[in-house]
Amino acid sequence: SYHVMGIIDVFMVGKLGGEAIAAVGLGATFLWFMVAPFEGFLDSSLILFSKAFGRNDKSELKSLLFHELLYCLLISIFLIGLFFIVKYLLDYASGSERVFQLASEYLFINILGSFAFTSGWVLNRFLIAIKRNKITPLFSITSVLINILFNYLLIYGNYGFPELGVQGAAIATVFSRVIFFLFMMIYIFKIKQQYFHVHHKLLISKEYLTRIFKLGLPLAQTTLI
Repeated sequence: SYHVMGIIDVFMVGKLGGEAIAAVGLGATFLWFMVAPFEGFLDSSLILFSKAFGRNDKSELKSLLFHELLYCLLISIFLIGLFFIVKYLLDYASGSERVFQLASEYLFINILGSFAFTSGWVLNRFLIAIKRNKITPLFSITSVLINILFNYLLIYGNYGFPELGVQGAAIATVFSRVIFFLFMMIYIFKIKQQYFHVHHKLLISKEYLTRIFKLGLPLAQTTLI
């Protein structure tokens, strides 16, 4: 749904003119380049979750999920900092001050929602590993429909909503990703007793962080290249 939402945003800002289309397209492209290596990094979660599930190690599953989500938080903070460097490249690629301004707004708002996106990615990998992922397409479709609805409401200010233009497209996209993340969390919470030791105490572990990093780094490099 990530790529679909970017295409939808470009399509739905069409009536705002060429500068809005260029800004959203440029912002979405830069967003992909910033996020793609971390998608590869977080793909390591599927391997680790699958091994723990195969051993029926419920404590390990819970600890792995906790540490993967912790990495999602760290990645999100890093991306916010990275934005202030990347925006200089964005300025160079924009071609006009107006396109740069709109593209910066679109990119920054999406980055502010990166925790929901990266966490949703990890939770999806978790459900694949435990063979409970049949429901995730429903969550994805629902989030895309929510994106379309709030694009319609926020880009052009329909039905009393504020007319936010390109900002509205970015807010709608982030909101739909938050909804997807919440759907996934609620579903996993409902099935947690089958896959977790519920009373297992969670602590930040250097061992888990190192395992995830060592496995994820080569995958991140591969995705970046």
